[in-house]
Amino acid sequence: MSNQAGLEKESPRCKIIMYVGTDIVEINRIRSIVKRYPGFYDRVLTGREKESGLGRRDPVPFLSGRFAAKEAVLKCIGLGISRLSFQDMEIIPDEAGAPHVFFSEKMKKILQERGIGSISVSISHSRYYATAVAIGECLDR
Repeated sequence: MSNQAGLEKESPRCKIIMYVGTDIVEINRIRSIVKRYPGFYDRVLTGREKESGLGRRDPVPFLSGRFAAKEAVLKCIGLGISRLSFQDMEIIPDEAGAPHVFFSEKMKKILQERGIGSISVSISHSRYYATAVAIGECLDR
């Protein structure tokens, strides 16, 4: 029996996925948190993230997506927010709008200890929900 995709089992261009994390949030739930606690923006978003997303007509979907993405990253590496802060990671879009994750030195150390070389994220929104997936790839050895 052959591989369904017709690919060799050990392709030098493929990376092994180590962890996957996902999260989904209701945008209106985040909206009600922001109404009660306006400092929630500062808790979740870094300065560069605020520059990137708070100038929008309705910034709550942006905040919801970043919240979901950061939760997905934490799930991906198997940690809760108790050991880290949302400020330990930053999700900034590239020129094409694709999100890229940047980490604090503290977070980089944890990733290295767990053998994770990089984490990629994907963020999606609908009218009512924001969702994100994070994929952690092994360090090249």
